[in-house]
Amino acid sequence: MNQVLRNRTISLYIFIDFKKAFDTVHSRILLMKLKKYGFDENALKLIANYFQNRQQFVKLEANSSSLKPIKLGVPQGSILGPLLFLIFINDLVHYLTNYRVKIFADDTTLSLTNSGLPELLKELNNSVKNITEWCSFNRIDINWSK
Repeated sequence: MNQVLRNRTISLYIFIDFKKAFDTVHSRILLMKLKKYGFDENALKLIANYFQNRQQFVKLEANSSSLKPIKLGVPQGSILGPLLFLIFINDLVHYLTNYRVKIFADDTTLSLTNSGLPELLKELNNSVKNITEWCSFNRIDINWSK
């Protein structure tokens, strides 16, 4: 018999969807995290250069806007984009110590198992506070409507 069934435990799953995840990565915060993870100065300069002088324009049929600087986000469609985003959100797990956390690109799943519903709800309330603090520091937001 399954351990969860035998112990009559309850599982709580939370699925997090970050708003415009790849578009909101702040390069300065990402570089700070990379430095903390042990990237050397040459690697940090290379990655900082990757974020500099990026521009975009919008084209609709025959009309195009002027070039505008891109101040936030990892380049979408690039090989490095998802990797840099994962590094950016990697420290979220330190704010959710009681949860099993699974991160894949911009999809994050949290799971917690306990024998009582009141304990699960208390932990949920604490974790929402922790996630909100993490989001505030990292200048990223959760799409709470999903």
